[in-house]
Amino acid sequence: MTVADTYIVDLARPKEQILQKMQPKTRYKIRLSDKKGIRVFPAPIELLPLFYELYRQTAERNGFYLCE
Repeated sequence: MTVADTYIVDLARPKEQILQKMQPKTRYKIRLSDKKGIRVFPAPIELLPLFYELYRQTAERNGFYLCE
């Protein structure tokens, strides 16, 4: 199992309103990712093998079960 909870976020709201409802550590990590240039985008299906490899490495490193 890799996901503990699911959250639905209304992305139509202003970014600051969305962040305000999050825990401080979550806000910190999101802002840090902005500073480090991390970007989220819809990926084409061709990138699925790359995602799976990152997922596999993360499972191995963090010791959680890998769903195959």
